[in-house]
Amino acid sequence: MATLSRPPHHSSLSTHHFPLIAQHSSLIYTSDLTTFDVLAPSPLPPPRDPAWRGIDVGVVLIATVFCMVLALLLGAILLPIVVPMHAAFTATDTRFMLVAQTVGFAGGFGFAALWITRLYEVPFWRAIHWTPLRGEQVWRLALLGVVLSLGLQGLEHFLPIPKKLPIDRLFTPQTAWLLTLYGVVIAPFFEEFLFRGLIYPSLRRTFAEGMTAAEARGWEPFVWLGALSTMAMAGIGLLLRHLRGDPATSRLRMIVVAALLIAVAARPLLMLLAAGTRALSRHHHAQLFAIVLTGILFGLVHSGQLANAWAPVLLLSLVGIILTVVRAVTNSLVASWLVHSIYNGTLFGLLFLGTHGFHNFDKLVP
Repeated sequence: MATLSRPPHHSSLSTHHFPLIAQHSSLIYTSDLTTFDVLAPSPLPPPRDPAWRGIDVGVVLIATVFCMVLALLLGAILLPIVVPMHAAFTATDTRFMLVAQTVGFAGGFGFAALWITRLYEVPFWRAIHWTPLRGEQVWRLALLGVVLSLGLQGLEHFLPIPKKLPIDRLFTPQTAWLLTLYGVVIAPFFEEFLFRGLIYPSLRRTFAEGMTAAEARGWEPFVWLGALSTMAMAGIGLLLRHLRGDPATSRLRMIVVAALLIAVAARPLLMLLAAGTRALSRHHHAQLFAIVLTGILFGLVHSGQLANAWAPVLLLSLVGIILTVVRAVTNSLVASWLVHSIYNGTLFGLLFLGTHGFHNFDKLVP
């Protein structure tokens, strides 16, 4: 019978007689020491993709919001000191908001890089699939961005798109170029990082493996924090309307009630969500579910800029789905960022032509 004991000290056998033995830490020697059974090391499992968990995405999102709020507060405090009081540049100026938002995004991005690198010990850019493209891919993806932008512009004529949207009011001759820089370069990068770099792969793994009850319970503090923050913002809105003598809107009241119900029912709602993901994981369509949900979330995040109108939100959700498909097919975040940037750049180019070089916004803004 084979044993796990070492050979006697006086044995004349050594590892230089058996080079293979020196490469393994676990050996089984036969009783007569004439033959050896080597336990080959088991192959290492492939690295997890993504390396992080869904809960880490929640932490990054909270850190990003915190950085944005901090940038806005610090900017509002320092602005009167840096900028003369008579200048027409205030904390409500679009240019200030864009700069503060960029600083906040950068803070959230830096936090995510440190969090993922230190916690999971993986190369950050490789982990988010920021991989270069080949020359022919660049041209094809750029063409896709142009076609997507022009195609959806044509599709708008068949949908009830509001004539005036809140985002239109941001455009003036003074802000147009900064908005162009933000919309073509800055916003696409951070949005692609959040949606296609973090959220999409996390959803894909969740739909593939299902969410356990323990993982669902880990989301409870985030649900409570989100519900309380929503109630606080809606409450501030109600208070401001009361101080101005305006009647309270039913929409704000409904937001407060809904957020309160979600906070109270957080545990059963999360357990139901976990059960749903486990059921969906049995259908083996994790990538499809993740692509569609990521696109829908992308559209909903922009709903405030689109007057919460269903038609433009639907179109932007379609854009989000297509961008996620690009990320999934190419396995590169650079690809979806390029399409996103070209898509936005085409829109700004059309706006440039329609306003005679960003000079005439009379038809755009009431």
